[in-house]
Amino acid sequence: MPRNRCRAALGVMFIALILACLCVRAQESNTGSVSGAISDPRGASVPDAQLTLTNRLTGAVSRTTTSPAGTYTFRDLFPGEYVLHVEAKAFQPAELLIRIQAGTTATGDLRLQRLPEHPGPALVNTEIPAVQGAVAGTQMDRLPNNRNSLDLAYLQPGVQVFDGQTLSPSKSGFYSFSIEGRNGRTTRMQMDGVEVNDEAIGGTTQNVPLGAVQEIQIGQSTLLPSSGLSAEGLVNVVTNSGTNDLHGELLGNFRNKSVAVADFSGGRSDSFSREVFGGNGGGALKKDKLFFFVSGEYFKQDMVAPVLFNPPFSDLDSGYHSPFRDTQLEGRLDYRRSQQSRAFYRFTYDNLSDLNSFPENNFQVFRNGVHTPGHAIGFDFTRGKYTHSIRFGYNRYSNSVADAASGSSVFDPAPSIGLNFTGGSGFASGPNPFAPQNTIQRNEQVRYDGLGVVQAHTLRFGASVNRINALVLANYFGTAPQVGADTTAASSVVAAAGPFSGGTANPLNYPVRSIVLGNGLGCLTENSAFDSRCGGIAGTRLHAYLSDTWKVRSNLNVTLGLQYVRDTGRTDSDLGTVPCSAASSFGASAPCSGSDNLLNHFGQIPGLGNRVRQPDLNLAPQFGIVWDPGKAGKTVLRAGIGLYYDDTLFQNVLYDRASRRTQGAFHAESNDPCASHGVVIFPGNVPVSSINGLDIATQICGQPAGSVASAVADLQSAFQTASAALNSNSPNPNFVGQSLSSRALFAPNFQTPRTVQMNLGFHHQVGQNSVFGFEYLRSVGTHYLLGVDTNHVGDSSFLQTTDEPCLTSPTGICHVPRAALNAINATIAANPLSAGVCTPATSAGASSQSAVACYMATVPTATIADFAGHGLDSGAQFLGGLPASILGLDASHGAAFAGVNPLIGRSTVFFPAGRSLYSGLQFFLRTDVGSRVRGVNAMHLDLAYTHSSFRSNVAGGIGDQDLLPLAADFNHPTAFFGSASQDRKHLFSLATTFEVRRARLSLVGHFASPLPQTLFLPASNQPGEIFRTDATGDGAFGGQSDTGNNSFGDILPATNIGAFGRAVKAGDLNKTIQNYNSSSAGQPTPAGRALVSAGLLSTAQLQQLGATLPDVQSAPPNNVGLSWLRTFDIMLSFPLKVGDGISLEPRVSAFNVLNYANFDSPGMRLGGILNGLPGEANATTALSRTTTRILPRSGVFTQATPRQVELGIKITF
Repeated sequence: MPRNRCRAALGVMFIALILACLCVRAQESNTGSVSGAISDPRGASVPDAQLTLTNRLTGAVSRTTTSPAGTYTFRDLFPGEYVLHVEAKAFQPAELLIRIQAGTTATGDLRLQRLPEHPGPALVNTEIPAVQGAVAGTQMDRLPNNRNSLDLAYLQPGVQVFDGQTLSPSKSGFYSFSIEGRNGRTTRMQMDGVEVNDEAIGGTTQNVPLGAVQEIQIGQSTLLPSSGLSAEGLVNVVTNSGTNDLHGELLGNFRNKSVAVADFSGGRSDSFSREVFGGNGGGALKKDKLFFFVSGEYFKQDMVAPVLFNPPFSDLDSGYHSPFRDTQLEGRLDYRRSQQSRAFYRFTYDNLSDLNSFPENNFQVFRNGVHTPGHAIGFDFTRGKYTHSIRFGYNRYSNSVADAASGSSVFDPAPSIGLNFTGGSGFASGPNPFAPQNTIQRNEQVRYDGLGVVQAHTLRFGASVNRINALVLANYFGTAPQVGADTTAASSVVAAAGPFSGGTANPLNYPVRSIVLGNGLGCLTENSAFDSRCGGIAGTRLHAYLSDTWKVRSNLNVTLGLQYVRDTGRTDSDLGTVPCSAASSFGASAPCSGSDNLLNHFGQIPGLGNRVRQPDLNLAPQFGIVWDPGKAGKTVLRAGIGLYYDDTLFQNVLYDRASRRTQGAFHAESNDPCASHGVVIFPGNVPVSSINGLDIATQICGQPAGSVASAVADLQSAFQTASAALNSNSPNPNFVGQSLSSRALFAPNFQTPRTVQMNLGFHHQVGQNSVFGFEYLRSVGTHYLLGVDTNHVGDSSFLQTTDEPCLTSPTGICHVPRAALNAINATIAANPLSAGVCTPATSAGASSQSAVACYMATVPTATIADFAGHGLDSGAQFLGGLPASILGLDASHGAAFAGVNPLIGRSTVFFPAGRSLYSGLQFFLRTDVGSRVRGVNAMHLDLAYTHSSFRSNVAGGIGDQDLLPLAADFNHPTAFFGSASQDRKHLFSLATTFEVRRARLSLVGHFASPLPQTLFLPASNQPGEIFRTDATGDGAFGGQSDTGNNSFGDILPATNIGAFGRAVKAGDLNKTIQNYNSSSAGQPTPAGRALVSAGLLSTAQLQQLGATLPDVQSAPPNNVGLSWLRTFDIMLSFPLKVGDGISLEPRVSAFNVLNYANFDSPGMRLGGILNGLPGEANATTALSRTTTRILPRSGVFTQATPRQVELGIKITF
């Protein structure tokens, strides 16, 4: 029903605009009218010119101003001669004699000349040191675009736009905005100064119709203190207002596969169509006093989204129907009480629906829905030397993500489970693991900004209060369990002999390597919100600032500023500490007792269990200098430095809260039974090792996925049934006192992330209409969250030992690696070939090595996985990150590498230790060129180039430093520091418009160098990974996995984060691989060396068992790296006057007109796991690279996709 009402409202608006257009023409025949356009010497429009029309006979006077397009109209004029007098700032006054005849419309075009003593408006900022720019709505309308207000923001240097779906399924249908290499989650998004950020997951909460946009303001560095949380930059959308004249436009754009749309990747010719209809209009309800403006656009896109896989699943390439609908509305009323005071009310509405897959390019489709109404009220007034601005904002964002695969026609070979392959093939099917989820967010903001000029000082001051209430329900994996698999050589052997037809080409034949079960619950907090009994989270953002721009000399300004920010609800500082008595149910297996702090025993960090800090004194100073050496306002040198705080998203703190509450029914995922020797822990710490009579360890894990799909589904059903019995008073299974482990705790010394921004700049204006500039920017980010395991489970330094009596030690006590010895003996006893044949190990040394040698001799297929599967492993893989006691084991029969304290499990805690560094040189040129070329009336040119680097401690994926990243090395969290996230060394953009007789030609070009990729050792996705790919010995699995049952190993030794495409070029990859193979491959990992040092195994035995760093396969000839992004968009339009103030403009646009094949978007790039499988860096050539082709995906984002041609029409009145 809301969607139907929106369409009806949009239809009524269109009809009203058409009637208004008709009314313009419906004049009495005894009067006439005049309309025209006021332009500058180059033919560019002159908005806001003051026009006075005087009847020469009667002296009657009429007045108006030109529209933003430079047009005007006088109606209902009696026949006679009139004098039109025009005045505009920086132009010479001009007059035109016009004769009005009854029943006709006279033309009164006039071209103004600039004042010689005033060379035009200043094009350089000589006041403040901020690095900022703007893209005007009129400029966007004249260039080829996708009708999204953020589409052309990349025309500013250092700015990238990309598909918001890269961040989250809930951002499908939105654009995301990257400034200085960041991923756009916490870029401060505003509309008319009111915040519109998604505080849960990041990004924006709504789209706004392009016709409503006056300009997009983009701030990058050393902004004024009024900018607030702008460490990642600021984007402010300024909306249009009405004028005295009635003016507006209607538009329609159309794309279809039959109209020169290029085939998608792999030669697929899937259906595609897109339609955009809209309009806007504004005028005066009371002349010079009350104005209105309305705008609306409706997007309708239908396509078959292609799904392409790498071998061995290339024969499964297909597609699914992917509809997109978006209704965008905006309305605004402006009241001008006097020249000193005005007010406005603005309403916005966005309703979108989109069906897509996440990650990109698979069959795990979901439906995303967004419903966002917003309101803003503003008052601006001047009293004496001071100007005051007040804003009231209300925004309500509702989002739902639902599974769209179940019961649909989308290919799904195993409907009861989600099937996800890692490490190359890209295949995924079944219900999307991120659905269902729901988010509701309500912002209520009051903001005051003041400005006063006192002698040589310009004072800026203000404050803001933003109350944010949200409901976040996330029932991840709730629709179906997720089964992980891979196509490694070992898995392919199983698949080749699988029970289903197709052999290795059938994903059902591949063995189960991991299982994730969802408990069917969606709440992560105990707080009620929006009619839900739980899941609520809220915070209040306070912001106050004061700055002074002191004109030390006529050409020298010094700016000093200070801002204060306090953000609540971003930590769980309201919760107390957890006493040891909370773990009393574990008895002798509890790590401590009494009132001592339980979390202090989760490693070796004093005070780890203290209350989490709430930052209350976040003060941020800024300083800048601006110097105009020529004193003419045409050249400026500036420098600035400032501290800017960043946002901490609600999503970060949700799991922390669920881990600290003693009671409640919260969302949780199970431990991975394939990484817990076949045991799943149900609520109440009940271990379950079988389902339907099948032993999970041996009859589900490692078996073909298709043959055990129903059993895995039944396992989830049982898990959800047990979880459904929980209520708000039940013991919380997530509570650290119940699990003795954690995956997302905040460290007590939490600090708000921040960035120190610095810039040096030079701008120079050439002539009246050209300006160029250089900027050097440097931003140092600190205190970003970075996760480490404080208990160091799997760390090679913590081979578990027990103190036992012995005769060989002077003290009579020996440190015996009892857990490792028990694992060796359990391995021997479990295999019928060795049981009863091999003598059990009684001690480390000759006894243990003899037992291992016997096992290897009697079991020809022996590997380290045999021993790891019985405990000679990290507690992350053998115990799933849990303590041994929860799985019904004592420490001596748990994992050999159980961490600092074997009585607890993995303790992932996020510390404010992360760091990032952006360094960039930016250049821009903007010019308006007059009619120096024959046949060209005017030309506008924008050039922007950025040479930069962005580095951080976060590897893999999008390099998301804003959403709980794990450190790549738990022992040295900041040791890895390299190219990450949206880092592109080169960014170049071009936009130009040629005004010719009766036509306009516009061109936009965008080029960006490749994104980085991190190179990882290839993991086997089986137990014992600490002996194969844990090159650092920290048990962290490269910061990509909690348990190790994954395709990621550690970062390739001797390389860094983001090395591929930076220090390691595609042509140098084999040299890097050869250096690694010759120096490291075949050598024991630190965990392996720990076994050797303890005498448990010999180096030769480790090598024979495959317990050494692996050989990495060389890349094939002509291997490729990540791709440049290249695109040219072009638009040809024909503005035609068809009547009294009415123009008709047919348009033809071509996007990526040269049909460049672009690959490697931020969310779908060439893989870095060096396993030699197609889709990864050491197995992909130009001929085999198809799955990372950039294709139309989320909503209307089409940058760099295969060529599309759009036909359009615009009616302006």
